[in-house]
Amino acid sequence: MHTGRDNYARLYELLTLIDLMRKSMRGLTYDDLRDKFGWSAKTAERMLKLLETQYPNSFVRERGEDNKKYFRLRTEDALPHGDISENEIVALKTVLGFIKNNESLRLPLESLAAKLKTLKGKAGKDIESLSLITGTASAPRPRLRIDRKIIQELQNAILACRVIKINYKQSSDGTITPILVCPLGFLYGAQNNYLVAAHEGEVNRPRHYILEQVLSAETSEKFFDAQGFDIHRYAEKSFGVWVSSVGGYNVKWRVKPEAAERALRFTFHPTQKITRRKDGSLLVEFVADGLTEMVWHLMTWEGQIQPLAPKELITEYKEQLRLASEAIG
Repeated sequence: MHTGRDNYARLYELLTLIDLMRKSMRGLTYDDLRDKFGWSAKTAERMLKLLETQYPNSFVRERGEDNKKYFRLRTEDALPHGDISENEIVALKTVLGFIKNNESLRLPLESLAAKLKTLKGKAGKDIESLSLITGTASAPRPRLRIDRKIIQELQNAILACRVIKINYKQSSDGTITPILVCPLGFLYGAQNNYLVAAHEGEVNRPRHYILEQVLSAETSEKFFDAQGFDIHRYAEKSFGVWVSSVGGYNVKWRVKPEAAERALRFTFHPTQKITRRKDGSLLVEFVADGLTEMVWHLMTWEGQIQPLAPKELITEYKEQLRLASEAIG
């Protein structure tokens, strides 16, 4: 029972945060979030990232005259409307019936139910992220072991826009190199997780550093200008985490008729366009880099999706099939 209570409390905090960020003209600082909710830096950033994903057109990060970072939601479109179902509202009200004698829990949940009824929208857009945050879901999958202290140091530097010194183990020869970088965000891929960072004065030319090869991190007192860098828009350039100098390929896939309905439930890429053909198949088109990770995903469809373009994608598909065949002799 305690776990459920914690989960509802976290969801209530999230909706309270939305309300506060709507009402605040200047915005909320990291310190405000800590004082209001008692959140750690990691939890605060997780909540902010969720809001940024939910409200990309109204979420604002900006630095004030006091050099602190402020977060706010523009009033317009701050509370979108849409997909929270009546069944979900009824379910929450049913829960309220079970706890009607517990006033300390009932009152905030009644407020939560009212806010959900008002939102009835994009709060359900990223239900996976919301479920993970509230502790009601898990995402079992292979993970690389990464030093949490290093991740925390990097994350704090990203939030504060501070230059950081990392000791980085080079993939080529294993040498350890000290590097000063401006940390911009993280990318989590199928094989590796990366720190996206740039050299001072080159924020418009970000590089990727494999997180497990960052052996130490030390934040400096020096600030840098992130120039409005958006990790989500940056990630849209690729299907996975690879971004090359090509600038993106015009990708085309053919989904076989028997897999069409399932494929329609997927968002393969933010720029996708899906056309249903007369034979029942689908044509999926988008612009992206990251052909290797694209092939890895296509293989999970067991031949139900055929790569049509570019020719480099077809070549990579054949190469991965060759490597897989060699692996089993």
